[in-house]
Amino acid sequence: MARLLNDFEVVRYVGEIPHPYEPALAAEFIALTHRHLERGTDRIFAVEGRAEGGLIGCIALHLQAGRTLARLGYWFGRAYWGRGYAAEAISLALGYAFELPRMTRVEADAHVDNIGSWRAMEKAGMSFERIIQLDFRARGFTAAARRYAISRVEWQQRATSGAPAA
Repeated sequence: MARLLNDFEVVRYVGEIPHPYEPALAAEFIALTHRHLERGTDRIFAVEGRAEGGLIGCIALHLQAGRTLARLGYWFGRAYWGRGYAAEAISLALGYAFELPRMTRVEADAHVDNIGSWRAMEKAGMSFERIIQLDFRARGFTAAARRYAISRVEWQQRATSGAPAA
């Protein structure tokens, strides 16, 4: 995890991941994922490569608003970009989110220059809504980002229409 996240190109558009990324930070993050699992709060998943068999990225659903809204976030090691992993993981995470009984909407944001990220969200069925200002805390600035979202109804319509999975 630390090896993948210590690449600035991987974290440049992820506002909460510091750089450099030390192994101790990975250990803290893994412990945090266990606490979330125990509390039944955020859902954080490691993504394993098909052929590689090891960690290639991470995707998370941050539950909000009485668990009716989730914020989606993710990252992938640079060697795995452009191979369909992000769109597939987003699609699987959305399916998981809408299996939660009260979930009605999932949102995600991507820096306006992060074309690969917003294309992955579109491929998974999310729609662009508007430009927002996003705090990239770990980078120390605020920047324009594209807000994407999908509702439970839209997800169900996509599933019943036979729309291809990402």
